[in-house]
Amino acid sequence: MAKNKTKETLVNVNHFIESYVDDVAKRNDLKIFEQKIRNQESLNKTNLDNLVFFQYLIGNLDWSVPNRHNMKIVKAKDKGLPIAIPYDFDYAGFINTSYAVPPVGYNISSVRTRVFRGICRVNNYIPTIKYYQSKKESLYATINNATFLDDKNRKNILKYIDDFYAVLDNPKTLSKKIIKSCRAKHKHTYQ
Repeated sequence: MAKNKTKETLVNVNHFIESYVDDVAKRNDLKIFEQKIRNQESLNKTNLDNLVFFQYLIGNLDWSVPNRHNMKIVKAKDKGLPIAIPYDFDYAGFINTSYAVPPVGYNISSVRTRVFRGICRVNNYIPTIKYYQSKKESLYATINNATFLDDKNRKNILKYIDDFYAVLDNPKTLSKKIIKSCRAKHKHTYQ
């Protein structure tokens, strides 16, 4: 008589990355952008500004536009500048993996320390700041309604998000941590 083998199912909350950027491009009527990217300003301005604020929100320094590090570059088939699609957030302070360490050259002791990596803007990112402020309520609701989070993790995540919004909501802190911390102004600064 054969033994009845029971298969165990391992359930682990993780993240999902689409296998191929081709699928993302096709679904959004985009094409893969193969040309060289020299700097951040080679991308669509609105996309870039949202991207750098998203990376700041999650406390991620593990990305680069010119090197296409942890991002895919796509473009509308007929016009416009390319856009970046970020991925791989295991070194982000928001995720806070046990093995994540800050990159060399940032002089910070934890990946939980946010560093703004956007280029300077003449408009001081006002439209992007307003965009992220408009998403605050839905972001908190998503976190609060995430059934896969236990109370301890939810509390830690909410505190981390609180710190992001504390920067956006305080003009003095915003000026210090974002506006004056942006990457050097240069002749390509967007208006």
